[in-house]
Amino acid sequence: MEGQMAFGDPVDPVGAVSRRERYAEAAAARDEAMERVERNATEEAKAALAECLSICIRLGREFTSDDVWEWMDRKFAHVEMREPRLLGPIMRAASRAGRIEKTGRTRDSIRKETHMNPKAIWRVRS
Repeated sequence: MEGQMAFGDPVDPVGAVSRRERYAEAAAARDEAMERVERNATEEAKAALAECLSICIRLGREFTSDDVWEWMDRKFAHVEMREPRLLGPIMRAASRAGRIEKTGRTRDSIRKETHMNPKAIWRVRS
């Protein structure tokens, strides 16, 4: 049967596009989405999330985004949060500023909205 693949043949589902090119495209799409989310967020929401992240940093313990959201629920429940993905750019900015770093480990989320997805564990950068 000419033209058919045999069992064990290598499969390239995207044709000639390399893994490196796909990674670059995915990273660019991520960056654009994070910029759009941050651009469209209210200053109040940005400030509230930044304050909650700062609390987690001041505590000096390892934490996940769940901990930041817990502080949001405690201190800023009144703040309208149109886009929960806003925490991504806030965390990224803190990481790039050298305030926090990933530990390389994850913990399953306890937030119902995230369906127990694994979340990065962060620590204060020393």
